[in-house]
Amino acid sequence: MRPRSGGLSWDSDPIAQKLTPQSVSSALAEKPRRNLPVGMIVTVAAVAVAFIAVGVAIAVVRGGGGEPGTGPTAEAIEGLSCPATQDGAVTVGNGEGDTASGPDAVLGFQHAFYTQRSGVAAREFVAADSPAISSAETIQQAIDAQIPAGTEHCVRITERAANTFDVDLTERRPTGVTTVYKQTVTTVERDGKTLLWVIADRR
Repeated sequence: MRPRSGGLSWDSDPIAQKLTPQSVSSALAEKPRRNLPVGMIVTVAAVAVAFIAVGVAIAVVRGGGGEPGTGPTAEAIEGLSCPATQDGAVTVGNGEGDTASGPDAVLGFQHAFYTQRSGVAAREFVAADSPAISSAETIQQAIDAQIPAGTEHCVRITERAANTFDVDLTERRPTGVTTVYKQTVTTVERDGKTLLWVIADRR
């Protein structure tokens, strides 16, 4: 199925769909064939909620819709060599990053996610009290379950306001499938460090 022109929303993202039950609401609405013990119903519901939670967590980690086959700029990611560049408010790269600035924190988070494949390392670029970015354990589960080893990435970061950035995250898997996730990232200052606060879908 081709994505709509604005890119995939999370309700049509294949990663979220894979981890989310086909339709919890329709399943509950369907007439039961036999009476089930209350304990079994509670267990089934709990499992369904758990799967939904994992799918939502990955949405929070990854953020943004995706559009296969395109990238931040043809020049910046040709072959996903992704040379590090900075031109005014625009930063492009896939390096290790640090916590000196918003773009550096974004680079660091995505490098930890794709290159180090470490939820713990990724969470080091996130404010401890962030209300919207998943725990290190959940990030690690997303990496292990959904990101094949050898997946490449490139990030294009555009500063829109103080502590607010438009991020185009290009992901290319070993199969050659390429997806762009469009995000708005908000950062905060904590103890002299710039850390991620929210990663949100940008449509």
